[in-house]
Amino acid sequence: MFPRATAAVSVYTVHALENSAGYSPCSSGISKQFELMKRNKFSISVFLLTAVMAVVLSGCNHVEFSGSRVKNPDSYILDIRLMNGNDVHSMNLNEGDVLQIRFETDKGELQMEIKAPDGTSVYSGNGKVTTDFTLNITQSGVYTIAVEARNANGTIHVQLQEKNE
Repeated sequence: MFPRATAAVSVYTVHALENSAGYSPCSSGISKQFELMKRNKFSISVFLLTAVMAVVLSGCNHVEFSGSRVKNPDSYILDIRLMNGNDVHSMNLNEGDVLQIRFETDKGELQMEIKAPDGTSVYSGNGKVTTDFTLNITQSGVYTIAVEARNANGTIHVQLQEKNE
């Protein structure tokens, strides 16, 4: 698209020079015009390549998500129609708390990991084998729930179970 526009402008420039005050450029003037056209084509090509690379690289960390997402202090709920990328949520929990978890992968790949405040993994799974379970909290502090998805469809519900007193 751009090289044609450049060529048309250059041809117009040559014709305009021929028609103004009886001036006709010599062959060295025409070769300078073609040299400028080549440089312009190269500059435009470099610019377009740079623009395309910027768009591609900026999309590397892009999270695509379609569905419902709720992040509360006592729950993390993802009802996923389509997800690509990563998501993270933190919950401040106390020793003795219990998390009720429903994790089901219907399509694609989903990976969830829950880490304790000291960084140790207390759960890691893909939502294909065990889908409903509880997790007993043995250490007070901030727990991190990390989700990674590729063309995924599924459900992740992590909720603090109410204590019966």
